[in-house]
Amino acid sequence: MRSFMNSALDTPTCMRRGTCDPIGGMNVITHLIPRTNETDKSIILFVVKADATAFFKDLSYGGEASGGSMVTLLAVMKALSQVRDNDPANKFDTVLSSEFMVAFLQAESFDYSGSQRLAYSLKNGKFGNDAYNITLDDVKCVIELGPLSISNQIYLHADKSDDNVDQIKGLFAKYNGEGAAISFLNSTQLPPSSLNSFLREDSNVSVVLITDSESKLLSDAYGSRFDILENTANLADNIKKLAEIIANVALQFAGGTESDHVVVDLTLITDIQQCLLVNQNCSLFQDLLNQTDLKDSRLSRYSSIGHQTSNYTIYLNNLMLDLSKTELNLEQEKCNSTFSTGWDAYWRNGSCYGSLVNNTSARSPAFLLNEYNSTQYSTWTESRWSPSFSLRVFVVASRAEGVTLFCCGFFYFIFVSLFLIQCHRRSGQIFPAHPSQC
Repeated sequence: MRSFMNSALDTPTCMRRGTCDPIGGMNVITHLIPRTNETDKSIILFVVKADATAFFKDLSYGGEASGGSMVTLLAVMKALSQVRDNDPANKFDTVLSSEFMVAFLQAESFDYSGSQRLAYSLKNGKFGNDAYNITLDDVKCVIELGPLSISNQIYLHADKSDDNVDQIKGLFAKYNGEGAAISFLNSTQLPPSSLNSFLREDSNVSVVLITDSESKLLSDAYGSRFDILENTANLADNIKKLAEIIANVALQFAGGTESDHVVVDLTLITDIQQCLLVNQNCSLFQDLLNQTDLKDSRLSRYSSIGHQTSNYTIYLNNLMLDLSKTELNLEQEKCNSTFSTGWDAYWRNGSCYGSLVNNTSARSPAFLLNEYNSTQYSTWTESRWSPSFSLRVFVVASRAEGVTLFCCGFFYFIFVSLFLIQCHRRSGQIFPAHPSQC
């Protein structure tokens, strides 16, 4: 079998030859309330690495690398959505001075391609539509959730001290020792993270990284097929408590107060963990996708190429739709188009719901600018498989036929050998000598 993959010296060479594709995929982003041109509220942007990598791409699980942080941010998003719908003391449109936006970033394993594209789009006014009418100047603070699966000792990393960063650290300090003995410690160093993509575009933006490590990763299996989470039961309890703390801190940072509606169902967290980190053939995904024949295996989170949407992105889209939705009082006939208030309406299980989940490209700005030698942006590509495919088939005889041919050949060899020996012994009779003639 011949199945050839093209290769080249580097990205500029293969892009010129047309033998590779940029690594990217699609970021999954949602705003928790519609935003119009008249809105002047600042944005609190939550981001998390959504992809994973390993030597074999189908074994890219990323359990400890980003699995726990993804589940935590989904739980935070669910808690804030409950406050939006049920808590009049924290009304998003009138009480809060800031709004919330959540981004699950793809291709972060390849030099932070997804966050680079998001930061570039915000900086240059090329992001989204009317529902996402924001620029980087509108962002009050970017909060990233890093690895959160191993330790209850949480570090708040920031590159500088400003009013926003100091306020966030002060709010977290109020919850030290709460829940599962969660403690929050401050760090003045910012490790490699998606936040650096935003700082490259605007060094004045406030950023905070929430993670369970101070100076080095706690996971020994980072970036390998062994990066899986086994003890998800204990992790679910920690995620519940941490998510509720983060949601309450976010509310207060946005100008609101602590809310009794910041309660995350432990069963929901367990279900999300089971689907994202253990087995994609789970009841939650089956209900959301209305399918029962999902693949019975762990979910690989390897980034797609170009603007392709992977199965994992489809799962994440539907999950975010369900967790961030709000119920709209609309009949089914009017529910299949954008609602007048800005919600994207859809019909499910006999009710009309609105959400703002959207996909944006995670392809590096280097490919948007055709700067394949860029030192500022990621330039990772993946070689293409050649369209030519050949297969040569060699027919092998059955075992019985093979044994028969061997035996026949063996006996024929014995027979011929004996015959030649007898001929040699009787050569004098067969070929009598003749006297020489003078």
